[in-house]
Amino acid sequence: FNGTPAPDESQRKRSIDFLEIRGNTAIARVTLDYPTAVFTDYFLLMSLNGEWRIMNKIFHVQRK
Repeated sequence: FNGTPAPDESQRKRSIDFLEIRGNTAIARVTLDYPTAVFTDYFLLMSLNGEWRIMNKIFHVQRK
């Protein structure tokens, strides 16, 4: 990345839609609403030594 925001940054919306935590594991669903597409990311997370880490990710993209 070049360190500058994307030209359409003001039009982008991001949200954490769902988070479920059980002990040191968690599942999260995140929506990234961009001008040309909506991405839905699903994360599997694990807390290791007090830090949450993404263990796996899948996603779906819906073009606008």
